[in-house]
Amino acid sequence: MGLSPVISSVISLTLGMSMFAVMQMFKQQLAATEYMTILGGLLGSMVFMFVLTGVSNLETSLFGSGFQTKLLPEVAFCLAMAMFASGLIHRVCVTTCKSLLVDENECNVKVNSCTVDSINTNNLHVSKAKPSEKIVLNNPVIENSDTNCISENKCKLDILSLNCCGINKRLQYPEFCELLYDHDIICLQETKTDDLDTINLPGFIFHMKNRQKYGKKSGGIILAYKEKLNNYLELLETDSKYTFWFKLSSVFSKIDEDVVFGIVYIPPENSVYHQPDTFDQVENEIRSFSQNFKYICLLGDFNGRTADEPDYFEIETHEHEQDFSEFIQDNLNCLETLNIDRKRKSMDTVKNRSGQKLLELCKGNDLFIVNGRFGDDKHESGKLTCKNTSVIDYCSCTYDFLKEKGL
Repeated sequence: MGLSPVISSVISLTLGMSMFAVMQMFKQQLAATEYMTILGGLLGSMVFMFVLTGVSNLETSLFGSGFQTKLLPEVAFCLAMAMFASGLIHRVCVTTCKSLLVDENECNVKVNSCTVDSINTNNLHVSKAKPSEKIVLNNPVIENSDTNCISENKCKLDILSLNCCGINKRLQYPEFCELLYDHDIICLQETKTDDLDTINLPGFIFHMKNRQKYGKKSGGIILAYKEKLNNYLELLETDSKYTFWFKLSSVFSKIDEDVVFGIVYIPPENSVYHQPDTFDQVENEIRSFSQNFKYICLLGDFNGRTADEPDYFEIETHEHEQDFSEFIQDNLNCLETLNIDRKRKSMDTVKNRSGQKLLELCKGNDLFIVNGRFGDDKHESGKLTCKNTSVIDYCSCTYDFLKEKGL
């Protein structure tokens, strides 16, 4: 004997809600691996089946046995509920759920594909070509120069550093894609990706350093570069969660040694991911690399506000004391020979703890902050890089790199 529509409706809706609750209870486990996300999509399709059965039987009990459930609104509503339940786990669960319900032939686990028909030149362009290169710092972009070989000993390379605050949603905008295509190397911070994400931008190779997930996706660093550079770039594996290191071959840069770049993302001071030894980890790796490389460049989001305070040691001498500053501050004194101001400019007048640690990092490792010292950023008093309220995104280089490349 079959159940009455009322009882069937109550049982089906109860099972649907129970399935939804189970999915939420085991949310982290279902999002942990690729196969578990597929299971999450299967559970989402079961939510659809139970809810649709419950709604259908409820309507039958209310309007009679001749009433039929239609595509709109009942089926569409139940499908939206199932996909919502799946989406709370992982977007791959949504894809799997949809594939099971509408009988798609294949399930694409792909984040975004972005193509650009025409690429326009931006005012974010940085030129090199001569020993007197120029670096332009545009909010919130810190661009560096150096590559696309123009002649045998002249190269031009455009590097973009940007806190994208979630790359997946940014790739939906053609303007963002055009910005990426205008550069050779792309250093992105706070990408909000995990190991299941696949970023596809034709002509580029992507490498991700994802944050271990404790809930929703956050943090993360991405290095992307044009395929033509594949033979000249090498990833450098380290233990730090805050820096993604890579090396540019001297064969390509046409200088005497390889250049080491570090993409940095330091969590805000009030973040649960911020640790007291965050900057110490970065500094330890800088010192390790400096034993073998003299050309080092850091760029990224440090979440540190430094105002316009010096990133070098200031030595005071008294009237009757011998002045040794010319020996101790050799690199600092030599900045003037490169036409680089000792005093950098900044429109941000605030300094926080992370900013103080960044200044100490620079002082202890022979690094000079590029912001407020070069190009338009120098003449416009050090542009703000975050919501037009602060400077927290930086590019800093060793003196040897500044001297060699003459940014």
